[in-house]
Amino acid sequence: MRMVGGTLIGLIGALVLVTGIRLLALTQHPLADMAVNDPQAMNAWIAGAPIALVALYAAAWPLGALAGGVLASYISRSHVPAWIVAAIAVLLSASAMLTLTFPVWAQVVLVAGPLVAGWLATRLVPAGAADPTDG
Repeated sequence: MRMVGGTLIGLIGALVLVTGIRLLALTQHPLADMAVNDPQAMNAWIAGAPIALVALYAAAWPLGALAGGVLASYISRSHVPAWIVAAIAVLLSASAMLTLTFPVWAQVVLVAGPLVAGWLATRLVPAGAADPTDG
């Protein structure tokens, strides 16, 4: 039960963080009518935004995978949920590349970043980490 709960909470945490980071990037360089569901508007935003904001936007999934992976590993006391969170982050970030045109460096960040974050999450939380609520 810890494995499933930890994975779900880690995924929710990752999604909340990714959404927050991306909204932060979009508010720093406004997107016309906040048309985040319009691929043409998003491609224009990516092309016209400062490189730091594109980097922040691309780094959202690696950062979300790291935070979600640490949370999932800590709750489940296992490293498997961190890898599940990282794999789902890779799939979701790679799916963005099907409709949006990112620079090559951002594509690397979107695909490799969550995998590195998953590995880092397993290093930050030792397997079987003690839960302070356990007696």
